[in-house]
Amino acid sequence: RFPEAPDYNGLTDEELRNMEGQQREAIIARLGALENIQTLLNAAVMQFDQYKLIPEVQAQLNATHVNINPPPPNVDEQVVNTEAQTGENLPTNIHVVAENP
Repeated sequence: RFPEAPDYNGLTDEELRNMEGQQREAIIARLGALENIQTLLNAAVMQFDQYKLIPEVQAQLNATHVNINPPPPNVDEQVVNTEAQTGENLPTNIHVVAENP
């Protein structure tokens, strides 16, 4: 819960002017405070926008996982050991994909 804002209705005009300040530093400080508030509001809006996108992203991820199809049944994949084929000691295996007629 946020703290309640103070009630300024009981202050006189002179007290409000003294509190607000008329010097350059006071005006710059007020403008800086307003810029900080604007930055915080922009960040909050951006977070809400990201939060609203969560269901859409989850649906896309779920659709991607469901639509992954295995290779067709007429395709065989063989792993060939290169050393056995060439007599050379090569560091990797070669995957050969051949279609069955």
